[in-house]
Amino acid sequence: QLRCQRNRLEYLDITGFRITPSHSTRHRFEIYYGNYEEEQHLKTLKVNEVLRDDYEIDEVKTSSPEATVHVYNDQGEETCTDYDFSADYDTDAAAVGKCRDRLVDIPDDNLKRTLQERFKRAFSIRGRITDQMDPDDPIVRTTEQLDVSRKNIKSLSGIESFKALQHLNCSENILTTLNMSENHQLKELSCLSNYLTHLDVSKNNALQILDCRINHLSRLDLSQNTELKKLWCYHNELNYLDVTGFRYAYDDDDYNQRDKPLEIYYDSNEQGYRLRILKINKALKDYREIKEIKRKTPKVTVAVYNNNGDTLCSNYTFRYCPRCAAHTYDYEWAPQGHCD
Repeated sequence: QLRCQRNRLEYLDITGFRITPSHSTRHRFEIYYGNYEEEQHLKTLKVNEVLRDDYEIDEVKTSSPEATVHVYNDQGEETCTDYDFSADYDTDAAAVGKCRDRLVDIPDDNLKRTLQERFKRAFSIRGRITDQMDPDDPIVRTTEQLDVSRKNIKSLSGIESFKALQHLNCSENILTTLNMSENHQLKELSCLSNYLTHLDVSKNNALQILDCRINHLSRLDLSQNTELKKLWCYHNELNYLDVTGFRYAYDDDDYNQRDKPLEIYYDSNEQGYRLRILKINKALKDYREIKEIKRKTPKVTVAVYNNNGDTLCSNYTFRYCPRCAAHTYDYEWAPQGHCD
């Protein structure tokens, strides 16, 4: 039991109190009592992790807003230097605790407004909407899908807080750079129709679908994305493209389908034929898309790699073969390439 109400405490360390009190046994744990103004002098309160979300701690913060609550684990290590709540327990039963020193800035105003509308509690302190988001909010921690398209967003800084994110649509904004290296669960990314000059998905090993069409990318490295099954990257300014991570042997017979699994060039994209280096996995070497690239961009060097990253061929090409027309794809090249 602990009862220390009706004192003039400015400093209180109860990290040794590690038994979680319940509402039915609140009399075992009381720091404040009622609304005695003369008691509210507390400036520093140190508690164990088991107490941080207790009603009594919330009451301390409500009665003494300037009090700083420090949280410690059983080993005496400080895990939070300023603990607070999204709302008062008395007014909102859904109030959750949050660590102020872990709150994340969202610099882009348009992204911030979009997230505030969906994750209001994550931006709330004592019922007031703030500019910072709580990455430990249960909804933020478990969100798997997020659509922030068409919001005039310049930066996605802060998106790294969504650790469970699997599907992100940030298309039709004004992004110039995009780094998804902290979102390790990401499976699908749509960032088409932006102004991207840099895209980093090197840490997104679970990525299966990437749509980065209609940007200004000159270099794209997808060597680490070994789960990739769909890629659309045409209408860019690519001169270097590494798709060795793309190992999905899709059905090449249905080349004219509306959404081909792999589209690097597009028929109307003549101004974009700047590719000079193309690195591919051996599974793609004789696919129509690769032949199309070689036909439209004769100067491109196609290098072929195995699954271990070893070079199998440093210059893969196709023969011009008029007699092979019946076996080729709308142009007279041999159906299989060779290492030059």
